[in-house]
Amino acid sequence: MMTEFVAFLGHRASLNIATVTSKDIAGFRNHRESLGLAPSTLNGDVTILSAAFNAALRQDHIRVNPCAQIEEDRT
Repeated sequence: MMTEFVAFLGHRASLNIATVTSKDIAGFRNHRESLGLAPSTLNGDVTILSAAFNAALRQDHIRVNPCAQIEEDRT
């Protein structure tokens, strides 16, 4: 899934991690949804990304976790 996220970001994947926004996370989630993935998979994707961004937050690479603003689909 991380490989897919990097591919989704395209050339922006080579930029500083702080440039990733909640819009990017939502766009990735929506892209994966358009592929027909189950809500539980989509929620898992955001959880995995959030863990990675939380690690970056703890290490002072970013000031905010961009996943924090993404609502999970509870269906």
